[in-house]
Amino acid sequence: MFKVDEVDIKLLETILIGPKVHYGDLMSVTGLSKPTIVKRLNMLSVESKKLGAIIVRKRGDGIYVEGDKTELLKIIGNTHYGSEDRKNKILINVLFREEPITLQELADELFVSRDTMQKDFHQVKKTLKENDLYICKSSQGIILGGLEKNRRHLISSIINHIYDSSDGILDNQDKLDDFWSTLLDTKGVKEVQNLMYAFLKKNSIEYNNYKFKNLVIHVLIMIERVKSGSYLAPLEHNTENYILTETNSLVGQLENKFKIKLNDNEVAYLNSHIESLEDTGENGRTSKNMDKVAEFIKSYLSDMNHDQLLIEELTSHLSAAISRLDKGLVINNPYTMKVKEEFSYNFEKAVRLSKEVEKMFRVTVPENEIAYICLHFQSFSERHSELEKIKAVIVCTTGLGSSRFLEQRILRDYSQSIDLIGTFSLHEFEEKISKENIQMILSTIRISNDYNKEIVMVSPLLTDIDHSKISYALQKIRDKARLEDYLIDLLDPTRIYFKNFENVSEVVDFMSKRLIQDGLAEKGVTQSIKEREKIASTALQSVAIPHCQPKFVKKSSLSILVSKSGVDWNGSKVHLVFLISFNSELQKQLKVIYHYFSKLVSKKFLKIALKASNGQDLFDEIIDYLKEEETA
Repeated sequence: MFKVDEVDIKLLETILIGPKVHYGDLMSVTGLSKPTIVKRLNMLSVESKKLGAIIVRKRGDGIYVEGDKTELLKIIGNTHYGSEDRKNKILINVLFREEPITLQELADELFVSRDTMQKDFHQVKKTLKENDLYICKSSQGIILGGLEKNRRHLISSIINHIYDSSDGILDNQDKLDDFWSTLLDTKGVKEVQNLMYAFLKKNSIEYNNYKFKNLVIHVLIMIERVKSGSYLAPLEHNTENYILTETNSLVGQLENKFKIKLNDNEVAYLNSHIESLEDTGENGRTSKNMDKVAEFIKSYLSDMNHDQLLIEELTSHLSAAISRLDKGLVINNPYTMKVKEEFSYNFEKAVRLSKEVEKMFRVTVPENEIAYICLHFQSFSERHSELEKIKAVIVCTTGLGSSRFLEQRILRDYSQSIDLIGTFSLHEFEEKISKENIQMILSTIRISNDYNKEIVMVSPLLTDIDHSKISYALQKIRDKARLEDYLIDLLDPTRIYFKNFENVSEVVDFMSKRLIQDGLAEKGVTQSIKEREKIASTALQSVAIPHCQPKFVKKSSLSILVSKSGVDWNGSKVHLVFLISFNSELQKQLKVIYHYFSKLVSKKFLKIALKASNGQDLFDEIIDYLKEEETA
């Protein structure tokens, strides 16, 4: 096996995800220059050829892999990802450990130096702090402190990350087993999966694969923590403590199979997971506040564009979500960052709705949940889009019933944005269907892409994550639309600043003060921006996008701040700040503006901004960059 680093892995993943990529794609995902990528591909080409895979590079055609890809996939699946992988291993070790351990002992277990361990442990402590956990020191070493609930939530997030890290092109069971190897053997993990499958089937409980995965992870963690004598505290706000008959049956099976004893608190949490499996309120399995939530949603949406389907979807989702959150259950969302980046307009809608949900139902809505809410607004936008419909087909091999169900969901949710040509088996699609006018393929199975079309793998049940994938693909196709000068009209070289500040508060004070001085905003704008940051940070990697309520804006504008030293933005280091101040007159154009604005929120543009020396230079670079991106 040839040696590869994290960058090589990213290059191979991007090429294998395919069907064909270009140097611009590889430059975007790695941040490297074209000459550097060429050198790396030269090395990878030589080594991959020995494994039976040919990395093809054709001018005007693209970069792709021919031949047997099996060994390349194994390399990606078995490669440890440097510091990120070590950090997760350290976290898992500390999270499951009940006795003190020294940093030197941790370093020895991972075969790294003490200096490397100290650097990694700095990131570990940061992650622990973000999850309300902390390290306690003693003469014997370090040990974890904090609530058991928070400990298990972080373990669950790490395991979910392992499943989702390769965006679906690999089976991560080997990597998952690596984490569980010191806790449960592979047979034990499989036993839990089989037991849960049988339980859900026997009790006719509906579920999707994503929620099933969360349930299995919860049970695996529960078994190991209970074996160590660590139990959950009582559920918050739980006064009824009603346990489903099905849950009691499952508890008996788990106790007998794994020789454990679950107390009332563990049973209550497990019961909450069973209740949350279904998205609807049938059989009393989800929130009993369905009617109250429905009235709340109708009232909230009354002053904005909506349809009956949006009301129903938000009511269904929020009823289940409020029930989960009220009991302290938080589900993972691997697409949160992508949703924030790609659907920023509707993410802001979701943020505002979440704030009202918190007031009305006295729960805390995390970013993962906000991202799911955003997808419902995004689906509404797609249904009522005025853009030309995207021609698509469905390829499904799971049977007539499943294919018809998927077809009806697509027709219902994307009637205004997708022109569905038909639903076909793989054989029909490959042998009988003309590919000329097709722009997007929705498939329930993995298919090779020799047609240069946008392929989206979806579940026959069309989950929230599937909606995210489809919306992202639609946006990607539409990115080829002609460039409008919306953003350029909002920019002014005099509102592009090159200054260094310590923290977010200093930046907001400076930029909002300039808006007030220029007559573009009123005094309340500063506090409005800071209040928005308290709800959910607007930082996306090295970029922050603060904004305010329209009522404080006299004239719409966009301000930019470049900080070469970096700003501490609520724990994230930010080098580029876009301050959005749009008034109500601009609301109808917001979707289009955000579409073009999202192109500036990228590593590629960040590098351009950091090289600029003054406002006029960066202003000119922005215009050139947008035109280049639109024609790429």
